[in-house]
Amino acid sequence: MAGPFSLADCEVIGFDLDHTLCRYDLVASSQLIYASFAEYLVAEKGYDKELLNVPLESWDFCCKGLVMDMEDGNFLKLAQDGTVLRASHGTKHLTSEEILEKYGRREWKHFKTMSGMVSRSAKYYVYDNYFDLPGALLCARIVDSLDQCNASQKFDFWKDMVAAIQHNYRTSAFKENCGIYFPEVKRNPDKYIQSCPESVKKWLRKLKDSGKILLLITSSHSDYCRLLCEHILGNDFAELFDIVITNALKPGFFSQPPNQRPFRTLENNEEQEALLSLDKPGWYSQGNARHLYELLKKMTGKLEPKVVYFGDSMHSDIFSAHHYSHWETVLILEELRGDTVLAPSETEAEPLGKKGKYEGHHPKSLHAISKQWGSYFVDTVAAAEDAAETLVKTWPCKCVSSYSTITIPSLESIADLPLDYRFTRFSSKNSITAGYFPKPPRSFSAHRYFEDGSAGTETWSSDVTMRTHTRGAPSVFFIHVICLTLVYTTDDIPSTMVPFVNANYDSYPMLYFSSGEIQDLRFKAAGTHQHISARLTEAVQTMLSNPFEYLPPWDPKDFSARWNEIYGNNLGALAMFCLLHPENTEAISMAKDYMERMAAQPSYLQEAYVWTKQVLAIMEKSIVLLQEVTDGSLYEGVAYGSYTTRSLFQYMFLVQRHFDINHFKHPWLKQHFAFMYRTVLPGFQRTVAIADSNYNWFYGPESQLVFLDKFVMRNGSGNWLADQIRRNRVLEGPGTPSKGQRWCTLHTEFLWYDASLGLVPPPDYGIPKLHYFEDWGVVTYGSALPAEVNRPFLSFKSGKLGGRAIFDIVHRNKYKEWIKGWRNFNAGHEHPDQNSFTFAPNGVPFVTEALYGPKYTFLNNVLMFAPAVSKSCFYPWEGQVTEDCSSKWLKYKYDLAADCQGRVVAAMERGGIVFVRGEGVGAYNPKLKLKSLQRNLLLLHPQLLLLVDQIHLYEDSPLEAATSFFHNVDVPFEETVIDDVHGAFIRQRDGLYKMYWMDDTGNSEKAVVASRMYPRGYPYNGTNYVNVTTHLRSPITRAVYLFIGPSLDVQSFNVHGNSQQLDVFITTGEHAYAAYLWTGEDKSHSVFAQVIADRQKILFERTSAVRNAAASEVRDYVGLVEQNLQHFKPVFQQLEKQILSRVRNTDSFRKTAERLLQFSDKRQTEEAIDRIFAISQQQQDRGKRNRKVAKGFVDAGPDIFAQIEVNERKVRQKAQTLAQKELPVDEEEEMKDLLDFADITYREHKNSILIKGQSGLAQMLATARSSAPSVSASYTRLFLILNIVIFFVMLAMQLTWFQKAKSLHGQRCLYAVLLIDSCILLWLYSSCSQSQC
Repeated sequence: MAGPFSLADCEVIGFDLDHTLCRYDLVASSQLIYASFAEYLVAEKGYDKELLNVPLESWDFCCKGLVMDMEDGNFLKLAQDGTVLRASHGTKHLTSEEILEKYGRREWKHFKTMSGMVSRSAKYYVYDNYFDLPGALLCARIVDSLDQCNASQKFDFWKDMVAAIQHNYRTSAFKENCGIYFPEVKRNPDKYIQSCPESVKKWLRKLKDSGKILLLITSSHSDYCRLLCEHILGNDFAELFDIVITNALKPGFFSQPPNQRPFRTLENNEEQEALLSLDKPGWYSQGNARHLYELLKKMTGKLEPKVVYFGDSMHSDIFSAHHYSHWETVLILEELRGDTVLAPSETEAEPLGKKGKYEGHHPKSLHAISKQWGSYFVDTVAAAEDAAETLVKTWPCKCVSSYSTITIPSLESIADLPLDYRFTRFSSKNSITAGYFPKPPRSFSAHRYFEDGSAGTETWSSDVTMRTHTRGAPSVFFIHVICLTLVYTTDDIPSTMVPFVNANYDSYPMLYFSSGEIQDLRFKAAGTHQHISARLTEAVQTMLSNPFEYLPPWDPKDFSARWNEIYGNNLGALAMFCLLHPENTEAISMAKDYMERMAAQPSYLQEAYVWTKQVLAIMEKSIVLLQEVTDGSLYEGVAYGSYTTRSLFQYMFLVQRHFDINHFKHPWLKQHFAFMYRTVLPGFQRTVAIADSNYNWFYGPESQLVFLDKFVMRNGSGNWLADQIRRNRVLEGPGTPSKGQRWCTLHTEFLWYDASLGLVPPPDYGIPKLHYFEDWGVVTYGSALPAEVNRPFLSFKSGKLGGRAIFDIVHRNKYKEWIKGWRNFNAGHEHPDQNSFTFAPNGVPFVTEALYGPKYTFLNNVLMFAPAVSKSCFYPWEGQVTEDCSSKWLKYKYDLAADCQGRVVAAMERGGIVFVRGEGVGAYNPKLKLKSLQRNLLLLHPQLLLLVDQIHLYEDSPLEAATSFFHNVDVPFEETVIDDVHGAFIRQRDGLYKMYWMDDTGNSEKAVVASRMYPRGYPYNGTNYVNVTTHLRSPITRAVYLFIGPSLDVQSFNVHGNSQQLDVFITTGEHAYAAYLWTGEDKSHSVFAQVIADRQKILFERTSAVRNAAASEVRDYVGLVEQNLQHFKPVFQQLEKQILSRVRNTDSFRKTAERLLQFSDKRQTEEAIDRIFAISQQQQDRGKRNRKVAKGFVDAGPDIFAQIEVNERKVRQKAQTLAQKELPVDEEEEMKDLLDFADITYREHKNSILIKGQSGLAQMLATARSSAPSVSASYTRLFLILNIVIFFVMLAMQLTWFQKAKSLHGQRCLYAVLLIDSCILLWLYSSCSQSQC
């Protein structure tokens, strides 16, 4: 729902009454409310009479959004993160120091409970509406009064406040004329109630005339509601509203179930009997939102009528309608009328009892800004020394943007607008000022940062001083400055050119684009690439509206505390926008800040190129191995596959551009479009969620699709699919990309999009097709279709762990020089899901995967068995062998898990009927004595799926029961039963999706219908499932399941079978089906299955069974990689010259080099590193005096990359030797060889140990290196001893001679000297500890 909001799109419009339709004179009404409470407390509870006297300036205390801490009598103004911005004890303002001492800079203790707004508490009270607010002033004055009697007491006055509220507002108070409030309003309504503007009355009639259903939902009782409505709208007000609900008791109206809050009829304003349901429009009391919504469905004729609700209370109206009923909400917030301080003109105080009818002078209106509390929306917090204060948003301000669709000061502000006016709603994708109408709060207009990074205006202020923490590290240039500044300012020095190919960089070695290319890109942005350019603009505008939410932190600890790829992910879009729009100074400034922050991280630039050689080798090896994957798939699934291709495609593009290495004809690339096209569900919003997954793609996939089109296919189909996905993107809710992922491929999509190819759908588009991924072990049917009736999607998985290619590489010992078993691969994101399936009739997900969750068998649509024969996560049930009870990842490296596999036996489509058979016995423990675990799927009709599980046991099998699971991550299942056949169903907008089951004897067991919440640390909440248990018979048991879409009416369902065959008969309102399955081991029968559909016979022959052929090892795979790596050498030799001469952080660089060379000869490593830094330091010392140093550096310095190649050859030889000897390999050590990105601490060599074979020179160098710290430690120890002696001598002088001296000045001087010497001692002690002296 991130698009614009319009009343024209809503069928139902609801209103609160008080302070929404009916506006009060806030000054007069607040005095009346205060008096009604105060007089009760004084007269009935014995409180101090001084409470009746209210100085006018005291009304400044009232500020909506305050929280009263009942335990200590404090009133708090909270920031959006729960920290205390301002506070008072009673009415007494607390200073910043007192707040810091009491609350610190941490989250307030009750904030988590309060911010959920799910319930009130006896420990605090939130003042969020004008009826409550005078009570805040009264409670604060009560605290002041009680403190005068006993300052240390605990406060227990709230029960008396509740009694005062009940006395004045109870149901019968209006009728009985008791209390103060109702009698006074009845006597003089004009004084307290504002007249309704004519524009609002006309607007209501216009809404009614346009066919909208109007609701009035108020917590006021019916008699008071009638008084107000007749006063503001006239005696015929009821004609405006289809339904009037009084005494609604919000927020319970929205949150409570129907049985706790039934509707009641009214007779003479008295509540009558409770109603079981709401059947017709009218005037009611109490009630609940669920029954109301059912009535609205009938009145509108729509399954999901769209409702918008106007209200003034965040807790009772806005949050509740948004959170529980998912309605659109419009907040009436009078604070929008102005953030100006309205000081009273008079300050004398006078007892209320002398003022007659509660007249007085005019205090501050409750909506005006408070001097004591400041703005409702923002406040300032002190920043670091010499820095300006920082604006932060308040907690109420955060609630406004979180729970309301838009916020307006009054109904009058929108009454003159056309009904189809498009309002900008609050959204994470819009700026912080969006959603406020007609204009944002004045306090947002300051050009200052908010602490959370958002800017006060629509554009990000660019005049703020940019912090820098580079501390000598070179500032990293960003793309715009490179392209526009360096092109024209850099000297043409041929000796510094880096020999890239296929590029013209205007004589500058590090530029990515030439000036001509930049002009071409800007031309495309305004033409053929406008749709991508618009998304880049939207992305950057969102970043600018809240920059610190997207900027990386300065502190390396904060940077590394999160998955910090999110920082780099958004940089590409920002950089591309700067290149296309150099006139946008705010974006340029943010890009500068972005890159300075990245450069501030330790070793950001200096170490980057050191890793590049390692990465190049790994990528080239991966591309060779991908030749084994013949179906274009990626074993981690579609979601994580987009993670892989995002990097892989960028790599292929860059090496072709810069090194003339062309991978675009790779056989895997030619098949990869099918992996993306054949896995999209109808409607183009979801994909088959196999393995760890979200609802679709983590990255892209528009960028990857246009890449395939431009460089591989050249037929327009990639562009077409990217366009379909873009048009149907989920904008809010499940399936929405996260902020760290939604824009990260926009820059490459812009670069790769080729408009000349057009948008051409594949030739078979619109026709449901069956596709088998032989490597992945996945079958799909009905992908990439419009989401329409009878457009189903079906998927089935039963394959080898890691995919066939990787499984065979590991088990057949292929690529011996590179691969050492499973340790070279990571199947941790896979699931225990062999023989699992999904089904989406009409494109609506009915049976789904459980997405990114724990790797438990029962979280997949598969079977478990009992009793368990080994250690099990859910004893007595045992799942698949890859299930891991103690890890977040799948078990795959060792024991039975390493051999886990399923198998697709058959996958075929005949006459619109689909048959799939899989064998999953290889995924379970052999000790279970399972002979076969066969799953059959028959899609008989687009909305009718038959599933048959056959469990074949050995004679000595210990198994007694099997249990199956069927999941839906979105909608809970409900139970049903028809003629003793048990079932379950889910409710979707187009009807009920049902399933029924029985075994092959006709018995149907009741299932467990439940939900499962995932542990913390997973991105999704959990799943809903049906769990069906079947008692096993020896040797064969079959369980039969029927899944039915909403348009089919199944009238009969029968099952018969023997040891070799199962017959299933199904009759619907229009069709009859007979399915015959031959499930036994007898291969003499020529067919797997036969279906007779309305007298049409369809056969599924055994001759069409799946036959898999193993791929052969790529010839001379080592030579292929080495050949490509030779393209990089000239470039890295020049880069080494350019970068090493500018190294600043030599300690960090040394550690990196040591890690890369850890397996090389230690002597050569030490010498190489020392020579690097000796020469690098010489260059830095000489500076500009000698430009020839760079030229001699290549000859003088070692080639680090040559050392790495030597290292790699040694590792390969070692692995080959171990493989031949079949010796065990230390996994941890070998993993470090390929992916050693951890910060490893190495043990130093002892000085007394000499490496065998070391030369005398090397020994001398090692001795010199090892003795230097020893000499330093000796000097430190000597100075430490001398300072200790001096300290005690001076202390003795102080205690003897100076103590007797009369000169105070002399004593102070000696104390100062002693203090300085103490500091020196501490420093020396620290140095001595570090050097171990």
